[in-house]
Amino acid sequence: AMGFYPVNPVGGVYEIGTPLFPRVEISVGKNKKYTLIANNLTKDCIFVKSVKVDGKPYHKSHITHRQILDGATVELEMASTPQSPWYE
Repeated sequence: AMGFYPVNPVGGVYEIGTPLFPRVEISVGKNKKYTLIANNLTKDCIFVKSVKVDGKPYHKSHITHRQILDGATVELEMASTPQSPWYE
């Protein structure tokens, strides 16, 4: 529901997917929070077009447990059709 899910819980890798909410914040302690923002998320725009992590372009289809604990901000641009390279 939050736009990421564990592929291999032991490896600490979470695949990025379509969130149900346009913004999610999780408190991860010590005044840190993990934030996921899904721009243009609508019932028709359910495909990830691009990703930024902490304001920088991000070209991986996953995030790590460490990124969550460090309090990253992940920003998704959503689209109405599958976008390359996410859906090749």
